Amino acid sequence: MPSVGASLFWIVACAVIAPLLAGLFPRKLVPEVVLLLVAGIVIGPHVFDIAVEGSEIELLRDLGLGLLFLLAGYEIDTAEITGRGGRRALLTWLVSLALAFAVVSLLSLVHVVDAGTAVAIAMTSTALGTLLPILRDAGALDTRLGRTILNHGAFGELGPVVAMAVLLGSRGSVASIVVLGLFTAAAVLVAFIPARVRREGSRITAIIRSGSETTSQTTVRLTMLLLVALTVLAASFGLDTILGAFAVASEPGVLIAFVLLILLVRAGPVYFAGRFDRGADGTDPPFTARERTQLALYAGTGLPLIVAVTGVAVDSGDMTSANASVLVAAGAITVLLFPLAASLLASSPEPAADSAGPRGDQNPGSRQ
Repeated sequence: MPSVGASLFWIVACAVIAPLLAGLFPRKLVPEVVLLLVAGIVIGPHVFDIAVEGSEIELLRDLGLGLLFLLAGYEIDTAEITGRGGRRALLTWLVSLALAFAVVSLLSLVHVVDAGTAVAIAMTSTALGTLLPILRDAGALDTRLGRTILNHGAFGELGPVVAMAVLLGSRGSVASIVVLGLFTAAAVLVAFIPARVRREGSRITAIIRSGSETTSQTTVRLTMLLLVALTVLAASFGLDTILGAFAVASEPGVLIAFVLLILLVRAGPVYFAGRFDRGADGTDPPFTARERTQLALYAGTGLPLIVAVTGVAVDSGDMTSANASVLVAAGAITVLLFPLAASLLASSPEPAADSAGPRGDQNPGSRQ
């Protein structure tokens, strides 16, 4: 069995090699995060088995996943989330959840799926943390399309977390809501203290700012302290999530069915909602069919929360490990294929006419 040191070496090696390989593809059509996921599967126990899990690797994984979510949070504009686009994204996620429950209820009647609640929640998730580096590399974060993706992604992560805590929590719905409230209050407090210190213009603020330009790197240290504090707090409240990958080949039909269900339940409502999106002030032209397809593919990309939801369901005995593996594999396929397909759509020539209406000479990748 590989040692922790050897496992750490291969993990770091993958982190270095992935961006180098991504740069070799024309227009970065294969995102770096996709190569990282593939590399993780290759060095893992299902392929070469040269990297194993342990307490040290689990800590590194949780910190890395937390940092990914932290960076995603920095990109979210609170004004955008609470505005017209955010409200539409929230409504779209609620529609996705209702549609998911309807679909799994029908499938449960014919005994196709078990743990219907967990499956429904899992299919409505969006891996915003995974999409963030893809969107940044494509230069799409500051475009109208990119901001819309961030809106749907924000609720595609927050919504399943709340639903999972309330509907799948071992404490019961009321107790889970109380715990979520306490965690939210603690997170707000952690964010409020630095903001208060910054506004007061104290000597501590001056020290922090001066240290950010020296070897002390005080801002980096404070960021890591914030990350570790929230990670420990989440673990204490039982809200921590895990990230993993499984190789599934024995049930390809079920695997394909789950991928199609994710397209139907999560990507479908987002595509439909894109027809009514007129921007933050309601005056922008509607998205083209191609842009709506990109939105749908990005929104349907999910893996981390799928792993978390299925893990909770397996631990509680509501879902078999076999079904959990198939659902997680379906999530992995969405991460591997959906962003790639969206990138190919963005890089291909725009047709002269679009069914969504006149667009003039606008370029979907450059709209603000």
